[in-house]
Amino acid sequence: MLDIKNLSFSYDDTTIFTDFSYHLAAGTMGILGGASGAGKSTLALLIAGFLTPTTGQIMWYNSDLLSLKPSQRPLSLMFQSDNLFEHLDCWTNVALGLSPAAKPDTRAKTIIHSALSRLNIAGFETRLPSQLSGGQQQRVALARALARAEYFGHKLLLLDEPFSALDTHNRQDSMAAVVDLMAVSDITVLLISHNQDDWRFFENAGVTVDVTMLGSAA
Repeated sequence: MLDIKNLSFSYDDTTIFTDFSYHLAAGTMGILGGASGAGKSTLALLIAGFLTPTTGQIMWYNSDLLSLKPSQRPLSLMFQSDNLFEHLDCWTNVALGLSPAAKPDTRAKTIIHSALSRLNIAGFETRLPSQLSGGQQQRVALARALARAEYFGHKLLLLDEPFSALDTHNRQDSMAAVVDLMAVSDITVLLISHNQDDWRFFENAGVTVDVTMLGSAA
């Protein structure tokens, strides 16, 4: 389970969180909604360790995440910006999430192939991000996050607007891939999404969903 207690954080003179607390039960999906600037992406970056809170606790199964470097935290994150390396092809971008040298073992290769196929981007392995559409780039980033979570056995997956650039067909297939991973791996997902159709999809798929609307940071 994820427990955030009395969290405070500011960007320069702008306060994002003051004494913020949040709980997400294991095996469920927490959905963060709210206006731009409310702190949704900031919260994901704080949990992942790319930002450090001023005060507060971030606990995963009663273990303190704040004491761990980002690479040590037992979670996988898909950034809102996709965070692909422009000089590396699709396959290498995904493989880097599983192997720092992009030299995955046999099991990792199987997981990567499965993720690419499930997200309808098999066949694009040798393409650079510049040769992909926005939706295809987003699916490469999602494939990396899903493959990483499966390979390392991470039980917490943070997804920041993972379906925003997708058409209806690919959106549904991508959401179904998340549902499948949750069912097989008993993973907990924190999803940032403005689209209520996304929320309903997961509810209709039998996922336990907890929606939290963050207020404006202004």
